[in-house]
Amino acid sequence: MDYESVKVRICKVLDEVGIGYDLDNESDISDALQDSLQFISLIVALEDEFNIEIPDEIMKMDLLQSMEQLCSEIYMLVCQQSV
Repeated sequence: MDYESVKVRICKVLDEVGIGYDLDNESDISDALQDSLQFISLIVALEDEFNIEIPDEIMKMDLLQSMEQLCSEIYMLVCQQSV
């Protein structure tokens, strides 16, 4: 799976959990979150979508500072999973 595919699937997940995010927008994804429950829903949805487990050490709001950061972290986990 390539980086762009990961990005597209992350956008789909964001939409599914009710987080509207424009790829052209450089604001923090965390700004679009309504509460911590939505954050947890997002993490679970990402894990399900990519069949990965997001480690506790990166499962924090800092992960959502930018779309690029989120995509990079998920992409690295996906790549590790496929090895």
